[in-house]
Amino acid sequence: MELLYIVILKIQKILAYIENSFLRKIDDKKSIYEIKDSYRNNHGQQIIVAKITNLPRSVFKIRVMDLVLKNKDILSGFSVDDIVNIVGLAAVEKEPFIVGKRSTAYKYYAPLAMLFGSVLTTANIASSKLISFFGETMTGGTFVYPLAYVLGDIVTEVYGYKRARQLIWGSILCSIIFVFFLQLIIAAPPSIYWHNQSEYALILGAVPRIIFASLIAHWVGEFLNSYIIAKFKIAYNGQNLLGRIVSSSLVGITTNTLIFVFIGYVGVIPFSEMLPFSTRICVVKLLCQFFSIPITMWMINRLKTIEQLDIFDINTDFTPFSLDITYSDINNKLAGEHLEEDEEQRPITHLSNLVK
Repeated sequence: MELLYIVILKIQKILAYIENSFLRKIDDKKSIYEIKDSYRNNHGQQIIVAKITNLPRSVFKIRVMDLVLKNKDILSGFSVDDIVNIVGLAAVEKEPFIVGKRSTAYKYYAPLAMLFGSVLTTANIASSKLISFFGETMTGGTFVYPLAYVLGDIVTEVYGYKRARQLIWGSILCSIIFVFFLQLIIAAPPSIYWHNQSEYALILGAVPRIIFASLIAHWVGEFLNSYIIAKFKIAYNGQNLLGRIVSSSLVGITTNTLIFVFIGYVGVIPFSEMLPFSTRICVVKLLCQFFSIPITMWMINRLKTIEQLDIFDINTDFTPFSLDITYSDINNKLAGEHLEEDEEQRPITHLSNLVK
């Protein structure tokens, strides 16, 4: 229905343009466009708000200098008085203007990033131990991994897929650095005062395989989770947050668990036990994730309000192999809403007063 509405509106605009163009051939004084308002944006550029004559919903915005220098065909569609005023606005734009830059530093993004990296490292170490939970065997990291997906949901929903992608690669780098120095410490000769070398090497020496399995599973699972959150956010126009979290968790956590168990515990656990073992871990992770959904949704809504940020990944390249984190105001729904509010509150400049 929304697509049909857009198509109909476009057709109406085209018909109105044709009609006005035809009428103007008969009457040279007939204008195709008319100016509704003007203002100066944050970059000091003069912007006019115009519409197609006799079509109220055909409002559009265009920079005055672009209109004068690059779009003279559109400029000729205005009345003579409007053209004079537009040229006057173009001259005004050359005046010095102090631009207020919007801050790109977010209050809680860095703490979330640090927490994300520490959660993955903790889960890697904890997963090297098999524990008994109500008589069932599972990994020690089973109860830690869901927190990584909670953080992934929050970052993707509020700050965008690009920044979630940055966090995923950052956490992987942290784990690689951790393993590298851990192996150096294990290989280093123990002090005469250190009597637990064999136990230390036995426990932490098994970590590299677990971390390798964890990183592969984390990479695939987290990217799937963030991709689904971001794509479904566009499809649902930011609505149905609960459904988007549930669906992304089902795909991400299930994939993560299967990959991790297969790589990390083949040969440690009998092959016949692999599927029941994976199923138990997956079910516990999903339950932990689902129980945390109310807190996750509350944090998302709070952060959107505090950071004044609600990123939609329009025109985003979803490849995992990119470190681009740049967004414009068009991606931030809240920035767009505040811009509209500012424009509504801004006094209308009567252009007739500019040219005496």
